[in-house]
Amino acid sequence: MVEEDREQVLREMALSRIVEQLDKHGVHVLYGGIIDPVRGYTRKRVEYRYCDDDHRMVIMVRTDITDIYEQERQRNIELQRALELAYTDQLTGLLNQHGFSTKAQQLLNECWHERAALFFIDLDNFKAVNDTYGHLVGDILLQKVANIIKNNIRSTDLAGRYGGDEFMVFIARPDSKQSVEEIAQRICAGIDTLKYMASAQVKVTCSLGVVVAPDDISGSDYAQMVFKADNRLYAAKHLGKNMVVSTDCEVPEEN
Repeated sequence: MVEEDREQVLREMALSRIVEQLDKHGVHVLYGGIIDPVRGYTRKRVEYRYCDDDHRMVIMVRTDITDIYEQERQRNIELQRALELAYTDQLTGLLNQHGFSTKAQQLLNECWHERAALFFIDLDNFKAVNDTYGHLVGDILLQKVANIIKNNIRSTDLAGRYGGDEFMVFIARPDSKQSVEEIAQRICAGIDTLKYMASAQVKVTCSLGVVVAPDDISGSDYAQMVFKADNRLYAAKHLGKNMVVSTDCEVPEEN
């Protein structure tokens, strides 16, 4: 019996457990992996039933289900690959909007009683890059921005391209609110020094809005975090761009 299944199988094969399950359900089934000296890993299905109720005699049938198990495992791998593809932005390799929103909400649900942070990032002057140098150069710029973001967050954090030149970052359980601010500043500074082509005359920076829960928002309302982060991003744009805004600011409405 493979080690990871051993404890469960020993528990389920105890006579008291078998009788308990047979009296309750009429059948008791368990699964486990066994290392065969010839075939290697094999998967077994073990089924117990009463074959003589009066004398409480039990029959055990063991079936090899390795082929079915392998088919199911391969199917699950393929489904997982398809899901990851559906969640991925093909240009940058980051999560797309749907993938980011889904996974960020899941993480927020897990750590709602702890600290979590959301960044909303928008590139400054990106339209001018596309208009001046073309969309191919613009795509290269987006890929470089994605790399800067990935290089400044942990592997457990989320990074996504929300659409166009907008990016998002979700940090679950950061060390502190100060560390969140430092990460945001590093991303902003990295984009500020980005060289996307040798002869570029258009300066690209970013405006970044930060929200930290539960300091700025309570509960696990991801949509509310996005709304507040977007407002702070707008404030960063209004206040001069190329900056991080992590508090609420009064921004006069444009005429």
